[in-house]
Amino acid sequence: MARITRSTLGRFRPRLRWWSLSAALLLSIGAALLLLSPVDGQAKAKSPTAAVAVSSNAMPLSAHTGGGIAELTKWEYATVPLLLHATKQILDNFGEDGWELVQVVPAPPGSNSDNPVAYLKRPKFA
Repeated sequence: MARITRSTLGRFRPRLRWWSLSAALLLSIGAALLLLSPVDGQAKAKSPTAAVAVSSNAMPLSAHTGGGIAELTKWEYATVPLLLHATKQILDNFGEDGWELVQVVPAPPGSNSDNPVAYLKRPKFA
């Protein structure tokens, strides 16, 4: 029977460290790729798109949309000062017109008003 001595173990320790570090690196890369890959529900656009009759040769196939014809959504934006006493009514009115609230920020420093500013977007149809 072969006897394992300290010198034999000493030769394999650097190799074991290298293998364990390599395995840890590969696992972390794999986990990062899984976290960054889109889920089916996230890959599809949530905004409404107009039906367009296009031949299959006109646009390239997209891997991110499941192999279908890729459509680029164009957006239009608006900035709206919000009155503190009528915030809900202002946002409801813009929502009825198809605007989506993106962000509300405080009034810029140095401005005469204390009213926050709302940033809105909606799909732009030709």
